[in-house]
Amino acid sequence: MGLDRKTILNITLLIFCLFLFFFPANLFLQIFPDNQTPPRFLIWSHPTFEVDSYGAVTLAKNDSVREVAVYNDKIEYDMFYKTNNFGSPDNLDYKNNDTAVRSYAFVGDSFAAGAGGYEWISELRDKLAATRKDIALYNFSLPGGGFFHFKKMLESASHKLHFTDIVICAITDDFCRRYWKPLTRDGKMYFYAGALCSRAVAAIIEPDTSQAEIIRRVKKSESASLQGEATGGVKRFPKESVLFYWIHQARLWLQHKKRTNPPIGFYPLETIRALFPKARIYFFHLPQKNEAEMKAYEVDFQKHIESLGISYIPALYEYPWDKSMFYENDGHPNRYGYRQIAKYVEQWLLSNDKR
Repeated sequence: MGLDRKTILNITLLIFCLFLFFFPANLFLQIFPDNQTPPRFLIWSHPTFEVDSYGAVTLAKNDSVREVAVYNDKIEYDMFYKTNNFGSPDNLDYKNNDTAVRSYAFVGDSFAAGAGGYEWISELRDKLAATRKDIALYNFSLPGGGFFHFKKMLESASHKLHFTDIVICAITDDFCRRYWKPLTRDGKMYFYAGALCSRAVAAIIEPDTSQAEIIRRVKKSESASLQGEATGGVKRFPKESVLFYWIHQARLWLQHKKRTNPPIGFYPLETIRALFPKARIYFFHLPQKNEAEMKAYEVDFQKHIESLGISYIPALYEYPWDKSMFYENDGHPNRYGYRQIAKYVEQWLLSNDKR
């Protein structure tokens, strides 16, 4: 049975009113964007990643991997990871330390790797080595990694190294990351997780590419994107809309607040606990930029984590944080921020070693 004329008119009027509200509201948010971050262009040198026989994804072994972040046609940071025989961001090859009483295996994502700053864990290791020969530090971190990656990296490393303690140096976003493998295609990097993502996570360059050439390529990429928007019309509008962006962010926040079951990243933590039953395992929860500004974590996973027999350290509440520790546009800590993180971890490490 078809709709009557009155119903059709009411539906048409409703759609018209929605558009009448939506477009001015979106235009207002574009003119007054508040704290919306400009789009980031992430760039890595090739080769970037490797995958071993255990499925552990690491940075390219015994190499130097360059990472560049560009915002508003300006370089926010430009750094090199010096990698070792494990593909870790460290200039020292790893082997078992027979003199160490406590061997700490650090694992984490780009915050642990020092993205945008420097390899702070290896620097902390060198500092401690001068006075504490009984402590060994290993860093198994992966930019863009999550708990599925952490589990595989620890499992792979355990066949060659012995460690008594595991420190999971993670952020809240890590709980939502699935296991991916790197895929390079047409000069772009994709995180392949069973289905190819429609958007590349980074562009690929040669390690010695000049910053001027990087900016030129970014501008060329922006120009291509603008041409796509011009031909995409209303079909592309929801994806580019500022209003849709904030509606989506609000929906995600409500989902987090209503969550009663542990997130997907919780299950690899269970496996890590089972794989290393004798190890002391700690979860050092680093705050993300927005959490540091809010002075609160987006989600509280402390009970879930401690139920596994993993010690939880809420770094946001135990140490001072402020926005000066992070980049203006990028979500990573800057060099000052990493120096502070290294200081906090050192304080905790030396205090924990007395227990």
